[in-house]
Amino acid sequence: MHLMHYISRTSIHAISEWARVEYHYQLPIPASFKQRLSEALPMYGRMVLNIEKDHRISCGLENACPACKYMNEMKTVAANGNFQLSRYMRTNDRAKDIAFDGQDEVDRYWVKPDNIISYNERAEEGCTNFQGLNKKDGNKAHLDQTGVFACTCGHDYPLVATDMTTPGEAYVYILSCLKQVLEMSGYGSNIRICYDVGCKLRTSPERTECLASIKNVPIAVGIFHIIGHAPSCQLSFHPRINSGWGYKMESTWRDCGQRFLASYP
Repeated sequence: MHLMHYISRTSIHAISEWARVEYHYQLPIPASFKQRLSEALPMYGRMVLNIEKDHRISCGLENACPACKYMNEMKTVAANGNFQLSRYMRTNDRAKDIAFDGQDEVDRYWVKPDNIISYNERAEEGCTNFQGLNKKDGNKAHLDQTGVFACTCGHDYPLVATDMTTPGEAYVYILSCLKQVLEMSGYGSNIRICYDVGCKLRTSPERTECLASIKNVPIAVGIFHIIGHAPSCQLSFHPRINSGWGYKMESTWRDCGQRFLASYP
């Protein structure tokens, strides 16, 4: 059930209905099964993360991408938001009341509260084909989180994530994630950024004091989205025209989206 929910993205409701049909004649399925399942799966996911941490420590493995460790050149940081990872507010989340050993393993992907950057400027630069950073309206008031914004390295290793609470992506998410990447050992300012609307990202680090060290780093737009950008934008940000790119974040959500879900703080 853990794999069905976090990897196959099967809903709690669908899993409970499947269990009723599959095991109806073998054992009674209580009416509260769906509620218990929604409480148990996050707890189990956190326990899995803690077991992985114990295994990593016992084997002497580092908590970092093994490939990036041996790279001296600039490291790719790919960023993207996923609105499929939304969630309703839980009024009875028992998992939050349980003290897990190794809570840092659960929290380590998520942007720390003191790393949240306040940025209210509009996205006026770059081509006008993409306005997601300026989206303010939308019928998502019923959601506690509208999605997850995350950064990975160029080898699909998850680096950092943060909850999105707005109808569209906003500067606060990409800038807050980049701030935490700068504080990570092995990355710092020796990075280049791949982002769906990278053409709108150049001046925001310049206006953010804590990100001044990456104001001139290379920026590209992922190959999946670049075809929708203006021709002038493609000449400057196409990953196939500019050497050393060719990476897109979309392929990563399939693999690490379940890890972000399981480690929800």
